Amino acid sequence: MLGVSGWFQLKLSPLEIIYIPTGQRIMFRGADKPEKSKGVKLHKGYFKYLWFEELTEFNGMQDVRTIKASILRGSNKHALTLYSYNPPMSALNWVNKEALNPRKGRLYHKSDYRSVPKDWLGETFLLEAEALKQSNEREYRHMYLGEITGTGGQVFENLDLRKISPEEWQGLHVYAGLDFGFASDPDAFVRCAYSAKRRTLFIVNEFVKNGQQPDALAKELRNRTGHEVITCDSAEPRSIAALKTLGMRVIPAKKGPDSVEHGMKWLQTRIKIVIDPAKCPIAANEFSAYEYDRDKAGNILPRYPDKNNHTIDAMRYAMESVSSQRKAIVPK
Repeated sequence: MLGVSGWFQLKLSPLEIIYIPTGQRIMFRGADKPEKSKGVKLHKGYFKYLWFEELTEFNGMQDVRTIKASILRGSNKHALTLYSYNPPMSALNWVNKEALNPRKGRLYHKSDYRSVPKDWLGETFLLEAEALKQSNEREYRHMYLGEITGTGGQVFENLDLRKISPEEWQGLHVYAGLDFGFASDPDAFVRCAYSAKRRTLFIVNEFVKNGQQPDALAKELRNRTGHEVITCDSAEPRSIAALKTLGMRVIPAKKGPDSVEHGMKWLQTRIKIVIDPAKCPIAANEFSAYEYDRDKAGNILPRYPDKNNHTIDAMRYAMESVSSQRKAIVPK
């Protein structure tokens, strides 16, 4: 298709493609047992590219790291690793969670069948895609467009995970919320901007960490909010009092009957919740992976699980004055 066949020699044993002008090789190896990669050696040269095709077939990043450690040992510092895959349906899948982890130098590219010449695909392929689009749009979006459509149990189907430019939320009202940690749970802070006209939330900053003493926590919050009001979990009055003593403008959330249900419904009914995965990776992971509880048979239950939801709770507190149509009382 690319018109370069004359430049390459194809071999079956071992499975290789050789670039004739220079003798450079593309080597193919199975990865059913990642430990086998330790036996891949080069008598001369090094590996410039390592390509994991169908990344979702691997068991996790441990397998990937094992292979990378073996293949790229001794390689040029500019060696590149490529991952290609169709995103799994569930946001809980390890591949989708890894894709949200910010990493310096990592580049993301997304494409689908609409971006290649139609004659590469054939009429039958295109007809099948259109038929599925008409009969099952969710499955079509996953299979043909590569969207993380979820398994039907996702709480937030209004997420938009992408880079956020400052211009998008400048001039909007800004809110901040804090969920205190309990035992092994972390303190979780989020700062967000809200456009009532567009019914769109932007999560623009986060801080999530275990074992924070009040003075250290106050320092982190002050760096992110200045003198803004922070709405906190009212179940921790001592922590709120400690932060007030340190000069923070903090107020307790006004919890009440069905406050969790009301706050969650309000978040779910926004047009969009926009999160920058590079700046707010914890929030991006929690919001995208948050699913309704299920019974033993796997049936979805109409209740919100109280786990892996620290930034979600912080967001509820932050937006309480808006979602409940109450004005926050600002301490002087």
